[in-house]
Amino acid sequence: METDTIAAIATPIGSSGIGIIRLSGDLSISILESLFRRRRHGAGDPDQPISGSFPSHRLQYGYIVQPEDGVILDEVMVVAMYAPHSYTRENVVEIQTHAGAVILSTILSLVLQQGARMAEPGEFTKRAFLNGRIDLSQAEAVAEMVSVKTKAALNLAAVQLTGGMKEAVSELHDGIDGLRIAIEASIEFADEIESDRSIGESKDVLRNRIILPVQRLIESYDDAHVLREGIRIAIVGKPNVGKSSLLNCFLRRDRAIVTDRPGTTRDTVEDHMAIDGIPILITDTAGLHATVDPVEQAGIQKTLESLEKADIVLFLVDGSSNWDSQDLAIWNQLVPKNTLLVVNKRDLMKHPDVYSLDGFNGLEQHITISAKYGHGMDSLKTRIKQACLTHDAIEPGQTIIPSLRQKIALAKTLAELQRVEAALGGPFDSAMVMEDLNKAKEELNRISGEGINEDLLDQIFSKFCIGK
Repeated sequence: METDTIAAIATPIGSSGIGIIRLSGDLSISILESLFRRRRHGAGDPDQPISGSFPSHRLQYGYIVQPEDGVILDEVMVVAMYAPHSYTRENVVEIQTHAGAVILSTILSLVLQQGARMAEPGEFTKRAFLNGRIDLSQAEAVAEMVSVKTKAALNLAAVQLTGGMKEAVSELHDGIDGLRIAIEASIEFADEIESDRSIGESKDVLRNRIILPVQRLIESYDDAHVLREGIRIAIVGKPNVGKSSLLNCFLRRDRAIVTDRPGTTRDTVEDHMAIDGIPILITDTAGLHATVDPVEQAGIQKTLESLEKADIVLFLVDGSSNWDSQDLAIWNQLVPKNTLLVVNKRDLMKHPDVYSLDGFNGLEQHITISAKYGHGMDSLKTRIKQACLTHDAIEPGQTIIPSLRQKIALAKTLAELQRVEAALGGPFDSAMVMEDLNKAKEELNRISGEGINEDLLDQIFSKFCIGK
């Protein structure tokens, strides 16, 4: 199957200007020759069939026709890209048509009739990997580029795509190879060098150049997960503390109904937003309180369900009055969660910077805001970001591991390296140390795709869209 010529629609089907059909494989050029006719200069009729006259990486203007009768199907632009200078390192053709569903499917059917087969999900990128154009971390970044939700996540994926992880793994490989040489030299030339000093230097290299960078990469997974997948935030509190006003303030529009009447929100209200590139699903919940009203009870049940799903809970209290037993009862339900106490109605407080936390066990800080006027919202957003990310700031170009697969491989690498570090602390078996270092390199290779089995490859690429 890896030598077949494959084809797929590479753009979403719908009412848009352009649709692209992509081919890759040995038959790509001949299929294009059978279906494409150039338009004569200054005339509307197509030229005769052309043979072997497609320059690489140049757009050609003309028509796609039915090969049996020459009937024109669409006016198109086409480009041929010859191996190895293409996305897959095979002969690649892209046909740019109008994006109607009928025309795209009709042209694709003609391509398949000429000897191509339908591409499987991610098969173009899989061929790029198998043909050595990209490593597996870069292939996974392609899927990231397609599915990112914010510019911050796009920046992370771009670092991966341009080889950020590949370079990081290469540096770790170099560090391990250098360590091997140093340890072997200290053993082989023990009479000529100070063995204890050499081993001590090797331990420093292992700790600072290899182990610490691996640990930082592992720790970065949580940040990457947040920037890619986003977080859930639930706003909770008793009725009439300003939960709906806070939602509207975050979204900068009237998403939820706001009145002075307690219990206005009887159902959860959800919407999407972003804070410094972090995608967020924020939920305004019904006020938690005792009630016999079945509608309010249903809303409170949904509130409790939202709390279970939330990554961060904003516990809202009314700063214009002292907290009461109802606030405290809600707080006692939230203690296990990642909760931020938000004191609202700053504009009505006599002393906005003073609020008693007595009774809120385990709580040492709060943020005072006015959801009505937007006061304190920047501080609240900063606290939310700090609660989400391991690092306060993600540097441009920073390599962060995006996938659980890569994190697991790095964790196994770290385990092998820590065994080496422990061995170097005393008399050690050099053969065992070298074996552990080899195992560490093997785990690193899994990130780039070396030695990875076919089933896992299929699993990774099956998550891609068809056409990519």
